[in-house]
Amino acid sequence: MAGDRGPPHSMPKRTWTDSELTELRRLYGTMSVEELIAKHFPTKTQSSIKWQVERWGLGQQEFWTERDKELLRTLCSCNVPAGVTAELLNRPKQAVNVMASKLGFLRKTRDEQPSSKASAERSAYNALNSLTKGTINELKVICRLLENGLSVFAPLMINHKTDLVILVGQSPLM
Repeated sequence: MAGDRGPPHSMPKRTWTDSELTELRRLYGTMSVEELIAKHFPTKTQSSIKWQVERWGLGQQEFWTERDKELLRTLCSCNVPAGVTAELLNRPKQAVNVMASKLGFLRKTRDEQPSSKASAERSAYNALNSLTKGTINELKVICRLLENGLSVFAPLMINHKTDLVILVGQSPLM
């Protein structure tokens, strides 16, 4: 019918006050959404908070645990590319780069890498196909992760959907 505003038994939407939105903007990214609800917004749902986060563009401030930061430090020290690091941490590449920069975990540039024996070796490497280069780089990453005390497991199948499983403490990181 015209004039109907929804099902007769629906709950009225709870709107956000200006002070709640200001508080959300101030706190978002400093703790998990669950903690925000428990400590500051007990009448709000996760989806309501996430909607406001998207609405106000706060999503780039996703909370980083100490474990996330330690993994980021280790991966950066192993010179794991930002794209791979982002996949491992399940975060956007830009967020990984921003946090690494904030924490001073910078990867070495090509100029900062230890120089190889000769440019002839470099040109020989450049002549290799992409699959071979990828395998070489993956093995270098595995070696660096092992040197840093992490357990690394690789699948036995070629072209498996998982490249590596890294064991951090008792938790796998894929």
